Amino acid sequence: MRVFALLWIIALLGCGPMGHTPGIRLGGNEVPAPESFAFLQDGHEEIQLAAQGALLPRVVNLWAVGDEEAIYVAGRRGSGWVKRLGERPDEARMRVGDDAYALRSALLTDAAGRQRAFELFVEKYSIERVSRSVGKPATAGDFEMIFKLTPRS
Repeated sequence: MRVFALLWIIALLGCGPMGHTPGIRLGGNEVPAPESFAFLQDGHEEIQLAAQGALLPRVVNLWAVGDEEAIYVAGRRGSGWVKRLGERPDEARMRVGDDAYALRSALLTDAAGRQRAFELFVEKYSIERVSRSVGKPATAGDFEMIFKLTPRS
């Protein structure tokens, strides 16, 4: 049993996320962040987000939306990646295609900012899909936590 566990850990060291299962490798080529993140609205169904932990990152596949200044992702309180973004907001990284960006995260707490992010999610993914993801007709209040990701300076 210990050998199996050790082999499993070794296998995970090289793995990115698979579906809803987190990984520990982001990959991609580190490039400067673009001037605008609005390009996320026209494709890129999911992005990969790396939230750094004490030793290893947690890399997850997420829906993401963007505008001229930032990327927005939504998560649930208690999720491993959400906790890590809160603990290490200056150590986030995101991958879109082959490009990886160093980012800073901030929890959106103001109603106007949360509403704007929600509208971007509805614009990109449709109200039907967003509602299915929360299990009822969705509003901005149904997103437990929304993070605004901006380039590190």
